[in-house]
Amino acid sequence: MRAWPIADLFLCVGLSVSLAGQAQSEEGALTLALHRAAESAAAYQQSVPNFTCDETIRSELRKGRKVKFHVDTTGSFRVIRTADLPTESRHIVTANGKAVQDGDRFPLPIVMIGGFGNGIPLYFGASRQACFLYSISAGRIDFEALPDVPKRAECNGVAPQARGFALFDATGAITHIERRVPDAVALSTNFATFTALDYTPVAMNGHVFTLPSHVMSEIPKNNLMATFDAHYSACHLYSGTITLEPANTN
Repeated sequence: MRAWPIADLFLCVGLSVSLAGQAQSEEGALTLALHRAAESAAAYQQSVPNFTCDETIRSELRKGRKVKFHVDTTGSFRVIRTADLPTESRHIVTANGKAVQDGDRFPLPIVMIGGFGNGIPLYFGASRQACFLYSISAGRIDFEALPDVPKRAECNGVAPQARGFALFDATGAITHIERRVPDAVALSTNFATFTALDYTPVAMNGHVFTLPSHVMSEIPKNNLMATFDAHYSACHLYSGTITLEPANTN
């Protein structure tokens, strides 16, 4: 009869040690994953050159599954490096299969900017990690914005009440990010209710960068759902031409 309490004691002690070891292992895995993500964000912010990509966009308004209106575009997308998050701009060449001329106006149901700056650097940059609570599971990091994000200068650009996750491969490279915010927050702050980014390695200027290849966002608009779906390819260094005229000696 007395052997059972002793056995129970050994079992409880063993279980406690096992759980403590598991917690330490998960904490170490999370620390390593966040460190790798911060390094990737830093490499992008500090080393990425100015570059341009081919861009295709489908922007539409839906009611349920029925598309009410859409615009398909092709063009180029330019990213210019800055001290913080990079600046982005686009040049649209065609809209719904027709060439776009200077001065042409056509309404896009929704236009998103920030996919290249508001991805890995925003959610996993070293200074931004103070804005989130993280947890880790196999091949995945979940994140949640802290309640005081709107009051913290270092959290500029982080949507209030944001929740999401990132997937990473065996090397630790992030391959996918999803983020959601409540509809009410999205409407009051102009953040998308849902954003998803797919990443791929791109070689430029002798380095390999993890860049978005697909960006998708949604936001409610006048009882409809506005959707932005963009794909990026053929990213390369951006270059310009400068013509020097002979000096005027007159």
